[in-house]
Amino acid sequence: MDINKIISKDKVNTGRQREVDALKAFSIIMMIITHCIDDLYPGYENHFLSYLINDYLAQTIGAQGFMICMGIGMIYSRHAEPKSYVHRGVNILIIGQLLNLIRYGLIFCVSYAISGDPLARAYSFLVFSSDILQFAGLFLILSGLIMQLKLKPGHVFALSVVLNIIGMGLAGRIHTGSYALDQLLGMFIFTNSESYFPLFNWFIFPAFGMLLGELMTHVTDKKKFYALTAIPCLIVSVIYYYIAIGYDQPVFTAIREWKSFCYMRLPDALAMFFINTLVLCIWFLVTSGLSDKAMEPVRFVSRNINRYYCVHSVFVYIAAGVLGLALGIEINSPAKCYLTALIIFICTTVTVWFYEKYMVRKCAEFFGRHKYIWYAIVIILSVAVCVWSAAGVSEFPNIVNDYLE
Repeated sequence: MDINKIISKDKVNTGRQREVDALKAFSIIMMIITHCIDDLYPGYENHFLSYLINDYLAQTIGAQGFMICMGIGMIYSRHAEPKSYVHRGVNILIIGQLLNLIRYGLIFCVSYAISGDPLARAYSFLVFSSDILQFAGLFLILSGLIMQLKLKPGHVFALSVVLNIIGMGLAGRIHTGSYALDQLLGMFIFTNSESYFPLFNWFIFPAFGMLLGELMTHVTDKKKFYALTAIPCLIVSVIYYYIAIGYDQPVFTAIREWKSFCYMRLPDALAMFFINTLVLCIWFLVTSGLSDKAMEPVRFVSRNINRYYCVHSVFVYIAAGVLGLALGIEINSPAKCYLTALIIFICTTVTVWFYEKYMVRKCAEFFGRHKYIWYAIVIILSVAVCVWSAAGVSEFPNIVNDYLE
């Protein structure tokens, strides 16, 4: 087969990519289901499908696919100015901090006021922790620097490999003596705190997305390209799952040692490139026959992925509080779990639609007038909650101590 008939020297595939929209939408829907299983369904290990989703699939696809799409999106948005990436990155960092204020600060401060439970006070320190929005914000800021330096995707990927190796070596080994400082460092490297998606370890996924996106812009025959790509991706995926699940070994650890998922290691990351590219191939096959009208719901979720993440996260915590504490309803079956996930997805969609249709412009105008004042308010409130939390407790729940069990 003549590769020149599949890959062109010129950029010929520069439009909107349906399969990327579908992968982004799939990632957020998977995230909603996973969070419902993990946070609302304590006995999920006894249900095969839930166990498969939460302990196997969520460790290999979902966040990884979302981050790869971030890198692809950067290639397809080359017209953007470096400073716009920096501004977007800072904005997402503040949004992530505001989300933490709501789901950790507000909820656990109110819980402590009602119950007086010191554990609730300790949990409120999670307001100052690292999650996927913190990673996204840091990545966008770094993207501005990448564009300013005019680095090519290959250079960026090489840098990401070096950062990942450094992150692997430092994971869990930095102890400053200050939990707050460890939390701050946890945004960049894995520390003994609430340190999900540290930049050094996870930057490799959007960097790979940039490589893949650059290649995609040169594809002339997408059908043949994805057909050929799917074969090695399928082979590597099968081998990876077979080894990672079936054998206790030190190379592929993200599934068996779930905490190592947080400080993503290079061998796992390399294998997950193939897994998530295979998912991209599948979504190309699925979406290739759909009309533009049929793709509209997919594009809606795709372009609102950050809003979906924020809104659904609040709904999950509300569901945990209302169902478990207020109503005494236990999510003790898969039917209840997936019904709850569906309701949360619907409520999230309605909320995001209402915001986009009626509120987004008004909110942008209102908060945009004094943007830096609002930034300062969010930061000051976050620091105040952390100071209050630290004044009353000495141990803080996080992924390392299994949230004090």
